[in-house]
Formats: sequence, C-alpha cells, structure tokens
Amino acid sequence: MSTLKARIKDVAREAGVSVATVSRVLTGGPVSTQLRDKVDAAIRATGYRPNLSARRLRSQHSRTIGLIVSDIRNPFFTAVSRAVEDAAYEAGMRVILCNTDENPEKEAMYLRLMQEERVTGLIFAPTRTSAEALSQTALDFPAVLIDRVGPPGLHDAVVLDNAAAAHTLVLHLMEQGYRRIGGLFGNTSTTGIERHAGFAAALATRGLPAPARFVPPTADAGEAELLDWMQSADRPDALIASNGQLLLGVARAVRRLGLSMPHDLAVAGFDNETWTGLVGPGLTVIEQPVHEIGTTAMSLLFDRLQRPGGPARKMVLSGRPILRGSTGARLRAVANCPCRDRPRKPGPAGLFQASTYPLQGDRISTMTEHLHIHATHPEVVKRLKRAEGHLRSVVQMIEAGRPCLDVAQQLHAVEKAVAQAKRTLIQDHLDHCLDDVAAPLDGPRRQVLTEFKAIAKYL
Repeated sequence: MSTLKARIKDVAREAGVSVATVSRVLTGGPVSTQLRDKVDAAIRATGYRPNLSARRLRSQHSRTIGLIVSDIRNPFFTAVSRAVEDAAYEAGMRVILCNTDENPEKEAMYLRLMQEERVTGLIFAPTRTSAEALSQTALDFPAVLIDRVGPPGLHDAVVLDNAAAAHTLVLHLMEQGYRRIGGLFGNTSTTGIERHAGFAAALATRGLPAPARFVPPTADAGEAELLDWMQSADRPDALIASNGQLLLGVARAVRRLGLSMPHDLAVAGFDNETWTGLVGPGLTVIEQPVHEIGTTAMSLLFDRLQRPGGPARKMVLSGRPILRGSTGARLRAVANCPCRDRPRKPGPAGLFQASTYPLQGDRISTMTEHLHIHATHPEVVKRLKRAEGHLRSVVQMIEAGRPCLDVAQQLHAVEKAVAQAKRTLIQDHLDHCLDDVAAPLDGPRRQVLTEFKAIAKYL
C-alpha cells in the first residue's frame, strides 16, 4: 500500500478494528494491550502518518513539550535538555527546543510560537526581564522554570541553591588563606543575583570586602573582564566565576596573561564539565545535578498536567563541591611577621628583581618573597649554593607524587631564586615563619617544610 495515501480507515481495516479504536490508540486513550499491539502493527504495515495539525485542532494540545533555554552552547543547558528529552520520550511526547541567547525579544517570540503550536507544557529558563514579565503573560499551558525563578507563586520551578553554593566556594577559599576574593557574575538572570548574594554574605562573615563585576554570561565577556581586572590596582588573588561559560573565559584570560593557578590567581566556579579537570592543576567547581534538574522539571510538569490546581512549587537542589588544585592552599610565611613593614636595605646592583618577584603590600605572601625581604648581603649567595642540593631533593620528592603540589610550586620558586638572590637569613626568624606555615598543614606538607628547614643550618 502506498504510504502517501494511507488513511486512518486503512489502518482500521488492516488491524480489523474500528476507526474509533485506532483514534484512541493514537491519542493515548484507554485501549487493551492486545488491541494496541494490533493497531501499532497495522500502522507500521500501512506506513500511516497521523495529521498532527488536524489532531491539535481537535484535541487542543499536541503531546509536545516546549523547551526554551538561554544558551544551548552552555553544557549545563545541553545536559538539562537531554534529561528533558529522555523523560518526554518515555512518556510518548516530543520536544520543541528553542535557544534565546539571553535575548528577551527572542524569548517573547518563542513563547508566541509555543502558543501557536499548542504545546502541552513548557520548560523555560528565562532572563530576568522575561521572568519579571511572566505575571503579565497569559499562557494556555503549564510552565516549569529551570535554573531561574519568576514571580513568587506563579509557576513551578527547579533551581540550585545558588546562594549556598557560592557561599561554599568562598568559605573554601578563605580556609585556603585567600582574602582578596573577587567574583564575576552573569548580569541577565536571577541566578547571578542569587550567587552574588551568597558570595557577599560569606565574605561579610570575616569582615572582608566583596569586589564583584557583572557581565554578560559568555566566555568572551568573562575573558575580557578578567584581562582588565588583573591590570588594575585592586586585582584579586582569588576569583569565583558564576557559571561555566564565565569560568571558561577566566581560564582563557589566565593563559593569555601567563598566570599560574593558584600561585598568581586561585580560580573556582560552577559546572563540572570535562575540560575543567584538564586546565592547569584542575579547576575547583560546584557540580550541579543537571540530569536531576531536567527530570524533576518534567515530573513537576506531568504532575501539573494531572492536577492543574494547587500552589506553585519550588524545588531547590544542592550542588556538590569538586575541589581541585586551582584553589590550593596559599602559603602565608609572613602573615604576622614584623619584617612586612621593615624598609628594605639597599644591596648590590641586581639584588632584587622586582619584575620577577613583585613585592606589593599585602601581596607579600609567599615564602620566596619573604626570603627576598631579608636579603642584605652578597656573601649569602655562597651559602645558598650549598643549600641548592637540598632544594633539588625537595623538588624530586614532590615530582615523585608524595607531597603537595602547591608547596612544590613555592619551593621551586626558591630554587630558581638561588642563582640570583643575595640575602642574609636569620635562623630563628625562619624557624618562626615556617612553624607558622606548618601549623595548619597535613603530614606530607609538614614533611616538605621539615626538610626545607634543614637548609637553614647551612646558611
């Protein structure tokens, strides 16, 4: 039989049932399993394709789910979309996917499209502008918001606990010794606002400022903003990016500037994408439950279709911190050292290489910089050369994978400084500073510092 001319009557004749029975099978009506199997076999045999437009006009809905996301290139929305499509497929429904590029005009256009297509329901990640306008937008179908919230009590929503997630990242950075913590936040959605609130609240617990910049939530915008920020006088020593695209831009900027993480800049962000474990020492992130967000949104939508009444529900899910080397502990050898404010004594020409080891106020924080402060006499260079063997053994220990990489970076900087630094070093002063550093460290790091202290005996 020609598939172009197959009609519902042909299916009914092939299956030996009435046209009404075929119609009930096609619309998901009450039919026995035996009859449904017979009709499905007849549909395959005849090649029948239902007229979806006519069916929508008759039934007032299309068994289609609308999905409007802000940026399909963002792996977060890609993963959520997959979860939504999987759930729709299991329910025998289709998905219409639309991408808005965080543009309220495109959002309005796609909302009109969903009305025209008579979708059964909608999953929507709106911009802040569109979210605020939802109270004035009459929809003919239930909607569930994802990742962002709208007017209270209007639509069901599935979101991350954004404030708590950002709060967690800031507390981690402070525990690692960072105090000048900046934040890059998206400026188009409620998500950026909520994450900024958690960021600022965490810093306020320690009486610290909360420098933040709001930008379009794209990789290009994040890269440009950090390039500018790192050239300013208030450059941070740690940074949080509020979404995966901004985090990608930050990683690009760090590479362009030739910075080392975490020594020059500690970096943390959101979304545990594959690439985040491959950049530098690995990026610390909040892993969002992307699949659960999609499946929960569909569950809320199906439940709303079955029970249209009732108050709107907001499901708040938790993220999981993935800690990596980009937020490694910051050595604070001179945190309370009196030499911080001591004027540097002039030495022989070339004694200090400021372009290599800048000493900037409260940025005097690494062990290498501390040693530079105490440099006063060229005779010390002979003693440091005797210590070079000890430094190499420490680096070899770290390369063997026993101690912490963060400490290795600091000691390697000391090793590179051996050939150029001319300094005097006070044994008891060094002991005091190293004891201060060692106090909060674990066993392997203590082992490295213990061996490093042995160097001082030769100075």
